[in-house]
This record gives sequence, C-alpha cells and structure tokens, in this order.
Amino acid sequence: MTEKIDLDLHAAYDHMALHEDTVILEWDWPYWDERYIDWLLTGATGEEVDSISTELEYWRPDSSYHGIFHPSQWLNELRFGAGASFLFPLKWNWTLYGNVGGGISIFRRRLKVVEDWTKIFTWEWDSLEVHNGELTEEEMNNYQLFNELHNSDPQVYQLDTLNSVYRLRYDYQTTITHFAPDKKGFRVYLTPSVGVRYFLKKGLSLDLSYQGIWYMNIGDGETRESFPVRSKSMLWLGLEFSY
Repeated sequence: MTEKIDLDLHAAYDHMALHEDTVILEWDWPYWDERYIDWLLTGATGEEVDSISTELEYWRPDSSYHGIFHPSQWLNELRFGAGASFLFPLKWNWTLYGNVGGGISIFRRRLKVVEDWTKIFTWEWDSLEVHNGELTEEEMNNYQLFNELHNSDPQVYQLDTLNSVYRLRYDYQTTITHFAPDKKGFRVYLTPSVGVRYFLKKGLSLDLSYQGIWYMNIGDGETRESFPVRSKSMLWLGLEFSY
C-alpha cells in the first residue's frame, strides 16, 4: 500500500502428531465403546471397560487371548488468512517489521489404533493313552498333526514333556487396525509476527522472524474439544525472493 505498509494473503498447511495417554477413552467412539469392547469384556464393569483404553493391554481371564493396543493420532490443518505488515527500515540494509493477521483454520483430526493380538492354542494328551491306543480317531489325528508341526518348527510349536501328560502350545499372532471417525471443523485465529530482514542484494533477502498463532474461543464446545491446540509459537529462518 505504501513504502512502509504491505498487505498479504497467506495459506499454510500443518501436520501434527498428537500424544495423549487416554485418547481412546476420550475420543467418544461409539463403535469402540458400545460394541467392540463390550464384545471383548462381556459382563464387565465400566471400570474394566475403561481400563483397556487407559492400560492399552488386555488379558482374557483364561489367558487364551492377549491384546496390546497402540493408538496414534494426528491433526491436519489448512489455514487461509490475510494480514498487514509494517516496515521500519534500519541502517546497513536491515529492516525491522511487524505483521498482524488472522483467518480461518480448517482441521481434520484422526485416530488409528493398531492392535497386536496373540491367541494361545493348547492341546494335552496322556502318553500312556497314546501307547495303549486309547485315543479316539480325531484325538489320534490331532496327536499326529501336532507332532509333525513340533518336529518341523519346535520354536513355534512348543512341546512340554516333563511328565506323562504332554502339552503342546501354539501362539497365533495377528494385527488388527481400526480407524475412528474423523473429528473435523474450523477455528478462527489471529497471527501476529515480528521479524528482521537483511537485504543481500536486490530481490533477495535473509529473513528471521517469530510467528504466534492464537485460536479464538469461538464455536461450540465439541469443536473446541476436537481441536486441542490453543496456540502455537514458531521461529522462521529463510530466504525471501521479491519480484
């Protein structure tokens, strides 16, 4: 607008990883809370259901299942705004400037839960019954199958032969990934900044600045809760090209 006042339009994209100990519990995920965990913990108390979201581990009472949960969440943000810069030329090619701006942030928050599950299969048989031919045809087929598996891979198919009752164990492992419904919306923000610029030559300058972003307390409570960032502080160092 003048030699000392500039107007600008800006767009920015941020990708942020978020860390929260109780994210599954606080996400308010109906499928997880009302169907999935209820299926795992049939007849459990509310405290036991919540414990999976806080402890991130589950042992079935009979030890046949074991699950470890790895939640991860991230926040994508697209900002559009405008501002005004005020320039204060100094000596020796230095210029001090300040900027005041604001705009709208469009965000999408996502949650992924990776579950590492182990199901433990065991089968026992009495060596005397095998020797005396007292097993049924199905039990004998199982006995021969498990012995072949143990002989092919004894580390995976573990055989306990400490007494006359033999016990074979196999741990089946699998990974399940769940995605929660996205939380999305928009926030209004203000973004003041201050910096110093050194002109290396015509059209090229070195820029060092501080930028703050403050999100306004505007909108319903659910939207504000979905966007957990209240402010950001950033330091910028870069080259600026002028045309």
